[in-house]
Amino acid sequence: MIKDHLIVFFPLVDWDAPWQRYQHLAKVFSRHNRVIYCEPPHSIGYLVRRIATLRKKVTRFGLKKRVNENLFVLQPPPILPLGTASHIVNCINQFIISWIVRISTRGFDERRKLCLWISDAIHYPLIQRLKPKISVYDCTDAFFFRDSRRQAYHDQLRHRTMRDSSISFFTSRLYFEEGRRYSDNCHYVPNGVDIGNFRKRHYPVPEEMTDIRRPILGFVGSLDSRIDLELIKEILRTREDVSLVFVGPVIEDSCELDFHDRVFLLGKKSFREIPYFIKQFDVALIPYIPERAQAVYPVKLHEYLILGKPVVSTNINEITQFSEIVYVADNRYEFIEKIQLALDNHDRDREGKRIQTALKNTWTDRLKKINRQLRKLA
Repeated sequence: MIKDHLIVFFPLVDWDAPWQRYQHLAKVFSRHNRVIYCEPPHSIGYLVRRIATLRKKVTRFGLKKRVNENLFVLQPPPILPLGTASHIVNCINQFIISWIVRISTRGFDERRKLCLWISDAIHYPLIQRLKPKISVYDCTDAFFFRDSRRQAYHDQLRHRTMRDSSISFFTSRLYFEEGRRYSDNCHYVPNGVDIGNFRKRHYPVPEEMTDIRRPILGFVGSLDSRIDLELIKEILRTREDVSLVFVGPVIEDSCELDFHDRVFLLGKKSFREIPYFIKQFDVALIPYIPERAQAVYPVKLHEYLILGKPVVSTNINEITQFSEIVYVADNRYEFIEKIQLALDNHDRDREGKRIQTALKNTWTDRLKKINRQLRKLA
């Protein structure tokens, strides 16, 4: 484990969002380092459309929360719109962010051993502005823009970040292979599962699930643009016997599902509670649109498997390596067909294989690999 550094994380989600890779890493590194978790900045244009969020972001930027003795959450101020399309605008935005970081860490002695941890290549200019001792590119997701100019700009930044970072980690084999064309210090480190949180002696039934009719098809995570809503509607149309449960925040408009009597949108839950909900699923779903998720390694995968749940997924790149224990579907018809297979198959050996697979993919193992590589740079 590297020690006595100031590690500034630029993740893709807020600290209070459903627990993902970013919060895991920040919390573990805070045991021996000072850690600043900088929440994703929003543009002024985005916030104007959300007045309540605007008030909060304008009046409360800076170090807003102390998670433990060494871990702080930083809320950046609103930034200029069009930063994803204009290099000049983006440089101004990153200058603002770098200024806030400098001001917020002014009293920290560890600044001389700064480690910059970037998950979105839009922050590439920070490498030049903050001049960290170690710069880490943790490439965890793909970014797709309808505007070709924005897509080209982001792809360019991603390649520069791969090239100029001290080290790069990838959850996607697709981007890992791309990264090796730009740097010799690239490593495939996919997401894992927190054994301490998911292996429990007792799993109380959440009150919200006590009256939901079985069989229950469940999903944990954000209901966003990656979800195949047409697939969900097809399941509801063809399987009148099932209930669908979504545990997590609603990011995209899901009004078509809101009023369906067999759809239960339970909202965001704490990380500690998530296992209790998954335990009630009869089948766990990963219903992503393949074209939007080919570089995604779902955190939820091993969280489902550690509890022995059968998993039905669309055909996305990072899931296919687990096709022996996960039901992978090539189309909507096949997805529905494999839900029935999952419901019918109660093989204890297969359940045991799911659990053993998850036990080989823990955050402890992932962190060992990350630390091994970082120690070479410290």
